[in-house]
Amino acid sequence: MSRWLACGLVAAGAAAWPPAVPAQEAASPTVTLSLEAVPVAYAAAQVAAQAHVPVLVAEHVTGTVSLRLEQADVEGAVRQVAEAVEGSWLRAYEVRPEGTDLPDYNAADLLGRLQEAWRDWLLRRSDDELAAWREGAGDGGAPPGAAAAGGQTDAGTLRVDMVAALRGPFQAELASLELHDAPVPEALDAFTLATGCMVLTEGDLDGTVDLTLTDQPPDAALDALCRPLRAQWTRLYVIGQPQELTPDEVEQRFAQMLERGAARFWQMPPEERQALIQRVVARLDNLPADVRARISGSPWAPRLMQHVMRYVAQLNLDQRREVAPLLQAFGRLVGQ
Repeated sequence: MSRWLACGLVAAGAAAWPPAVPAQEAASPTVTLSLEAVPVAYAAAQVAAQAHVPVLVAEHVTGTVSLRLEQADVEGAVRQVAEAVEGSWLRAYEVRPEGTDLPDYNAADLLGRLQEAWRDWLLRRSDDELAAWREGAGDGGAPPGAAAAGGQTDAGTLRVDMVAALRGPFQAELASLELHDAPVPEALDAFTLATGCMVLTEGDLDGTVDLTLTDQPPDAALDALCRPLRAQWTRLYVIGQPQELTPDEVEQRFAQMLERGAARFWQMPPEERQALIQRVVARLDNLPADVRARISGSPWAPRLMQHVMRYVAQLNLDQRREVAPLLQAFGRLVGQ
């Protein structure tokens, strides 16, 4: 199964949620831990409480953590907790108006929002932007998290790590931005392009951003970006672990993803739907040859295509005509 399709299978989750402190107001907190065989959720909660940032753990993650840290940086602590259970982790950001509270995410909500945000962000990028982004990451053009997203096992199950699948192909230590009267979506898109980290938004964010930064830490860059918007931001961390899904579980999750995506699609104005179809068709038709070969050769592709066909059969004639180019592009991709 394609790792692009794997990105659509979202794990359930539970939160380790401390009192939130706007990240730009924190003085680089450190983490000191002495843990012996404690549940991973407890370890994450300890990191979250000391760092004043959310550290969420997907519900399926198991194992215990034995760890000793002395004034470790927050990200290093999250990484070591994840590694203690042979898991994965990612960093994202949330931006909201000043004086507003951080939403009460759980891991499932956050992973679902990140899935949608990455998909929409990738569709908004030009081919040249994506090529430069992936070249800078040195990953050979892989999608977010592709190196660790998973694959089919000998037992016929699918090994999927949703946190790895939703992590960008790199996380820059330094970022450069050049923005001229950029509206909020454009400014945040540029931040993701420079840092490899997705930014989620809450509330009404108005205004434009005009700034030039060279080789600044991502947090400092986001400080400068949020200042003219009268906005605040918070880091978000998620810890995951590979899962083995049966064919029935894969199909069930794909069907759920298809229903959610279709519901959003039909709520869009007709002209936006048409523009989206054109972008998706162009992107699918221009996937690298090796990616196309992996998808068409996957035993999962025909089964998932059947779900698509069953959904399309439920549409009225006008709807079927509208999505026909998209269906044809998927058919070309999976060899049907």
